[in-house]
Amino acid sequence: MSGLYELLQKLQERPGMYIGSANLDFFLVGYEFARNELSVELKDKKI
Repeated sequence: MSGLYELLQKLQERPGMYIGSANLDFFLVGYEFARNELSVELKDKKI
C-alpha cells in the first residue's frame, strides 16, 4: 500500500476484513509503529 489515505479508504469499504472487532485506534498505532520501523515518513496529502 502506498499511503495512509489509500489504506483508510480500503478500511472504510471493508473494515471487518482489516480490523475485525478490534479497535481502530489499535490498528492505527500498529500502522504508525510499522512505518516508523521501516523509516517511512508520513506525508500530508494535498486535496
